[in-house]
Amino acid sequence: MNAPTPRPVQFTLDLLHRPAPSLENFIAGANAVALAALRDALAGRGPQFVHLWGPPGSGRSHLLEALARAGASAGGPGCVPSHAAGPGLYVVDDVDQLEDLEQAALFALQNEVRGTAGSRLVLNTLFSLGTNDVCH
Repeated sequence: MNAPTPRPVQFTLDLLHRPAPSLENFIAGANAVALAALRDALAGRGPQFVHLWGPPGSGRSHLLEALARAGASAGGPGCVPSHAAGPGLYVVDDVDQLEDLEQAALFALQNEVRGTAGSRLVLNTLFSLGTNDVCH
């Protein structure tokens, strides 16, 4: 009788490694205008306030994380970054989920950004605010 053939050993490969979010690896599709607005914001150009909105999975958080990785000031989930002296780029994710204290902090940040030449603020919500929306 023949001895059983040993089964080959199979090693797992990390083939599904996800790259870090960036503006370069975002697939814009119908949101090319939003991507252009964010590139402008990162360069200190364009509108002072940018509002991204859309359903879950539309890439809003990807874009804000990409901006944070590129140097924008970002708070963690449910947090609003503090304003620093001089111009800067600030991002706030999931604005529609902020608690009362964070909403007050966001209001203060908006006033600081508005009063600081060269500053930009990018916001993200699930729902349209109805004015100057660039992503859907």
